[in-house]
Amino acid sequence: MESFQERRSHARVSPDSYKIGIIQSRGLACCIDGYAQDLLFMYVDVKNCSDGGASLEVPFKLPSGTIVNIALPDNNTGQWKICPAMVCWTRKADMSKTFHVGLKYLTEGPQLKEQLVWETDPKKPSPDELYFFVQSGFFEAISHAGLSLLLNSFQKIKPGPGERFISQGQPGDCLYLIQNGTCKVFV
Repeated sequence: MESFQERRSHARVSPDSYKIGIIQSRGLACCIDGYAQDLLFMYVDVKNCSDGGASLEVPFKLPSGTIVNIALPDNNTGQWKICPAMVCWTRKADMSKTFHVGLKYLTEGPQLKEQLVWETDPKKPSPDELYFFVQSGFFEAISHAGLSLLLNSFQKIKPGPGERFISQGQPGDCLYLIQNGTCKVFV
């Protein structure tokens, strides 16, 4: 593994527009949204990237040596670039409940055998839906770190035609964003 000085020698670039990426891993003992899960599919704030890796802000500590897939938007093609990576270091962020994580992209070696098959969590917004949230303007006052935490708390539902997903008199404990289609609301 490269030393700290060797890692710092890579030219680092702050992402131009979208500073949100996705990491995915299996077998981590984690609990997000109140349910434990084996597949971690989490939006993260991308602080900077280089040809060798990336620095992220995440809501909990990821153990060093953990193999993950990271998806980063490629602004030139409009596609998501998915790379296998390994967590090299994790440290507590200043004055925050989050952690900074350093990833090294994997291009060779035995760790590539552990590479994951990219899967999405059907309960979470997909990578392509991130553009919907960012472009809606509704979230423009929220920092990218805040937006990534917010995206991790979203749950996607797809009600069928005529299916009721909210009723009058229900407590207002959530927010619905309609990405596609219409609905009638009577107040």
